Amino acid sequence: MPKAFFILGAPRCGTSLIAGILHKSGVSAGEQFERHEQYNPTGFFEDYLLATINIGFLKAAGGSHIFPPAFNEIERVMGLTVTDDSQFGEGLTAVGTAIKYLARRNRAGRDWCAKDPRIILTWPIWAPAVAMSQIDLRFIVTHRNVLSAAQSWVARDYMKDAQYAMSVILEYLYRLSAITWLAKRKYPTLHLSFEQWWHDFQPQADALETFVERDLDFSHFKGSLWRS
Repeated sequence: MPKAFFILGAPRCGTSLIAGILHKSGVSAGEQFERHEQYNPTGFFEDYLLATINIGFLKAAGGSHIFPPAFNEIERVMGLTVTDDSQFGEGLTAVGTAIKYLARRNRAGRDWCAKDPRIILTWPIWAPAVAMSQIDLRFIVTHRNVLSAAQSWVARDYMKDAQYAMSVILEYLYRLSAITWLAKRKYPTLHLSFEQWWHDFQPQADALETFVERDLDFSHFKGSLWRS
């Protein structure tokens, strides 16, 4: 069975870096990605279909990635029909949409990864979908100093106010801690530090290779940090 890696982390905390390393090493991050830009010069490696699905979930819950909806609002969306029928067919609930996405990614028969920070916000929908799917799921969790991540988000112009950016990142981290605590006995998990890539590269590189059980191409690393 192929291994599936969910790369989890708040915005500007290194998820694109990890997804890029894995994708360039044969662990598919998807088929179509958002165009690269100044602050992610080598790309986001965020599957367009996955991002579209999560944006739809958040919109149905009355929020977005910068205005996280409450848990109960996400739970309300679970049974709603929110699917774009051009992708998976008519009449699918949110959980059904997530199940179809997982099956589509797993069908290729090779290791794959999913990177989208919005998964942290929409996890109440993905959790039952994962439980009902035949996938070998592992978590790669990326961490970064909250102030640095907030400043990076403001510099990228997605956020105008550093204090608000920090509050949103803290909300992501609060929910991420709940996900990883609840799932720690179910899914193998690797924690990585964004800052450590700068200061002590090799131990993290070795840990990542061991976790994904393959040799990795780290050439992507050099182009990913210079404007982070």
